[in-house]
Amino acid sequence: KQKRSRLRQIASWNKADIASKKQSRGVPLQASWTSRCMQLQNWVEDHGRLPVRRAADKEESRLASWIGTQRASFKSGRLDNAQLARLRQIQGMAERIGGWECRQRNWELPEVQRLTQQAGYSLHQKSAE
Repeated sequence: KQKRSRLRQIASWNKADIASKKQSRGVPLQASWTSRCMQLQNWVEDHGRLPVRRAADKEESRLASWIGTQRASFKSGRLDNAQLARLRQIQGMAERIGGWECRQRNWELPEVQRLTQQAGYSLHQKSAE
C-alpha cells in the first residue's frame, strides 16, 4: 500500500517538480544528467557493450533503465541536441539512437504506397467474388 502511494506521488510530479526535487538535494539537473552519462560511458568502456535491463548486476540494470529514460525524453522532445550528441559519442549509442529516430518517423501514405507497390503488393486488395 505504501509503495502504491509513493508511485502515485511520483506520477503526479511534473518536470518542474522533478527538477526542483533534484536541485533541493544539491544536485543540479544538468550535472546529474552529465554524471549519469559519464557513468554509462565508463561502464561501456569497461564492458565493451551497452548495459541490459535484466542484468543481475544492479548498476548495469540501472544504467540500462537510464537509457530507457533517455529514449522517453527523446520521444517527447525533452532531450536537447547537445545531450543527443553526447550520447552518440558512447560506443553503441549512435546505433541505438538511430533506432529511436526510425520509430519516430511518420510514414506518409504516398511513401507506403510506393514501397508496397515495389514489393508487389497493393494497399487495396479487391475481394474475390
